[in-house]
Amino acid sequence: SDLGRGPLGLIAGGWQTNGIMALQSGAPLNITNGVDISRSGIGQDRVDIIGDPSLPSDRPRGERILRWFNTQAYAEPAPGTFGTLGRNTGRGPGLATFDFSTFKNFPMPWSEAHKLEFRAEFFNLFNRANLNNPNTARINALFGRITTAGEPRIVQLGLRYAF
Repeated sequence: SDLGRGPLGLIAGGWQTNGIMALQSGAPLNITNGVDISRSGIGQDRVDIIGDPSLPSDRPRGERILRWFNTQAYAEPAPGTFGTLGRNTGRGPGLATFDFSTFKNFPMPWSEAHKLEFRAEFFNLFNRANLNNPNTARINALFGRITTAGEPRIVQLGLRYAF
């Protein structure tokens, strides 16, 4: 039998889908001291680098959340200086999301111009935890720790009647 005819065809046929995949490398990290040690009045002084800021990338996610980089690699600069670390020298976590939608128009039997559209949209379909940047202020108790993440999976359903 032809899928396009009858009640089964009305329900199962004619669906349209869309998908968007976003893959991004981590955003730059600007490690700051957290206090205006240079006395410039700006308060965005960077730190002195005294060690290797890298930590193994194969650590469990929980460990990476607690310490994204080696916090012991940074020190407060001398008063009146701006710190030896360059601007935006680190990288935060990357991002990977897949958004998906499917929809179908159902014709109304009383008029060809009348249609009912059903739409289902899934944002971050696979519910991947996309971590935000860690705290980058050296004087903060949460220095190096990730405390926030992007949106979880969001499902949105809709009906639209067009005439």
